[in-house]
Amino acid sequence: IPILKNLYYFKNNKDIINQFAIHIRRGDLATQLINTGYTYNYYKNIIDIINKYLNINIVVYCENWKCDDIKKLSKLKNTTLDLGNLPEFNKQFNELCRSKYLFLSPSSFSIFTGYLSNGIVIGDEKLEKFRSNIFNDLKLTPNFNIVNNIAEFENFIKTLQ
Repeated sequence: IPILKNLYYFKNNKDIINQFAIHIRRGDLATQLINTGYTYNYYKNIIDIINKYLNINIVVYCENWKCDDIKKLSKLKNTTLDLGNLPEFNKQFNELCRSKYLFLSPSSFSIFTGYLSNGIVIGDEKLEKFRSNIFNDLKLTPNFNIVNNIAEFENFIKTLQ
């Protein structure tokens, strides 16, 4: 991982962005992810907890395909949506990597931003269940913090105050 970080940041901006980034995977996996529990209410609860304990901008990154269910997250306090497609790929990837806090989604795009992140990376136990082929043993990754449920997420966020 340190070698990958050196290669990536050699030509890319590495300044930390003071934001809480949430990556939401939709697109071709939208229905499966929603059925697994990655719903609007799931993300609303996460954002509500962040706002309860931290005074920070929250940016939700998602592809602009099959994402209508999450668009109303932009109405929540401190929250903006960054919806993009292929032309925004590099920008979104870099901003996710540089975010002070990063909440992962079950996608290879997301896990690689986590590996390259210099911030605090958070995910939930559903990651391994949804995509065990790429999210196996995340707890062994140095800067990954895996929580088992929303109560554990809240307790973790409290420690960041």
